[in-house]
Amino acid sequence: MKRNGEVIESFKEMALDWKVPDPTNRHCNPGVSEPDEIEYDQHCEPSNLCKIIWNLTECHGVVPPQPYYEACVASGCSEQHPSTECQSMQTYAALCGLHGICVDWRRQANGQCDASCSQGQIYKPCGEAKRNICFNREVIMDTLPSQNNTSMFVEGCYCPDGKILLNDHDDICVSVCGCTAQDGSVKQPREAWEHDCQYCACDEVTLNISCFPRPCAKSPPVNCTKEGFVRKIKTRLDDPCCTETVCECDIKTCIINKTTCDLGFQPVVAISEDGCCPIFSCIPKGVCVSEGVEFKPGAMVPKSSCEDCVCTDELDVVTQTNRIQCVPVKCQTTCQQGFHYVEEEGQCCSQCQQVACVANFPFGDVTIEV
Repeated sequence: MKRNGEVIESFKEMALDWKVPDPTNRHCNPGVSEPDEIEYDQHCEPSNLCKIIWNLTECHGVVPPQPYYEACVASGCSEQHPSTECQSMQTYAALCGLHGICVDWRRQANGQCDASCSQGQIYKPCGEAKRNICFNREVIMDTLPSQNNTSMFVEGCYCPDGKILLNDHDDICVSVCGCTAQDGSVKQPREAWEHDCQYCACDEVTLNISCFPRPCAKSPPVNCTKEGFVRKIKTRLDDPCCTETVCECDIKTCIINKTTCDLGFQPVVAISEDGCCPIFSCIPKGVCVSEGVEFKPGAMVPKSSCEDCVCTDELDVVTQTNRIQCVPVKCQTTCQQGFHYVEEEGQCCSQCQQVACVANFPFGDVTIEV
C-alpha cells in the first residue's frame, strides 16, 4: 500500500514511495539509485528484531504493520545483517511519527539498533519535527509530508533541554545563541571581545562576527639630537598591538676616529655622556720609556752615562710616564802594590796601571820603579 492508500503488487514501488530521511543522520544523502528486486527464502526464520513491530499496537490502526514486517523479514533473510532489519523498523517508526504516534522501538531491540549522536546531543525517540536553530530560530523538516496539521514526531539526535542548535551543519548545542569566535568559543549577541589586535562583536541579528583594527594612540613627535641616536618604530612594551617612535642608538651612524698612542700609553674606549658613540683616548701604561723602549717598574734601564738607572713606579706628572732613577757608577780605585789608578778621558771607570815591580825578600819587599 502506498502513502495515498493505493494497494499495489510491487514491493519495490511501495518501498520507494515510503522512503523518508534518516533522522539520526540528517546530512546523509540517500542517493537516487533504485534497489534490486528482493528475493528471499519463504522458509527463513524471522528474527526477534522484526517481531518488535507487532508490539507497536498503538500505530497499527494508522500504519498497517504486515507489509513492513514482511519487508523486515525479507531484508534480514537476504542481507543476514541486523542493520537492514533496523532500517525496516526505523521506517515503520518514522511513519508512525508522521501520524503523531510515538513509538520507542529501539528500547526493545536489546542494543542491536542503538542510535549514536555526536557529543553534546542526545537521542530522542519522539522529538519535534521543528528544530530550533540559532541562525534562523526555527527549521521545519520540510522533507516530511504534513498530515493535516497533525503533530508529528521525528526520532533523532537533539539538543538537551535548555539548549539550542547553533547551526544546521556543526551539531553544536549552546545555552544561548551567539557567534562562533575565532578560538571556537561561543559569544553572546552584542558581546564584544579582542582578538589579534582587533575589536570584534557578535551581531545580534545575523549572528555574524564583525571586526575592525584596534585604534592606537598617536605617538608624539620625536627628535633625536644626541650623537649616534636615530628614530625607530618599535612595538610598545605595554601594548604589543601598537607601535611608538623612539630614539635608539645606531653605532653605524657614528664617526669613529681611532687614536694612535705614543710609547708608554695604551688606547681605551669610552661612551660619550650625551650620546652613544665610542670615544678613543690614550692613558698611561705605568711604564718607563727610554730610547724608544718601554721598561716595567723595577727593570734596569741602560744609559750611556756613568750611571746605574732603574725604572720606578713613580709617575712623572709632565711626561705621564714613570720616572727613571739614576745613581753614579761606583768605580774600584784601590790598586794593589806596584799599580796606580789612572783616570782615562771618556771612561766611567779607569784601570790600575803597573808603575813598579815588587820583589819579595826575607827581610821585606823591595819596590823597583819601571
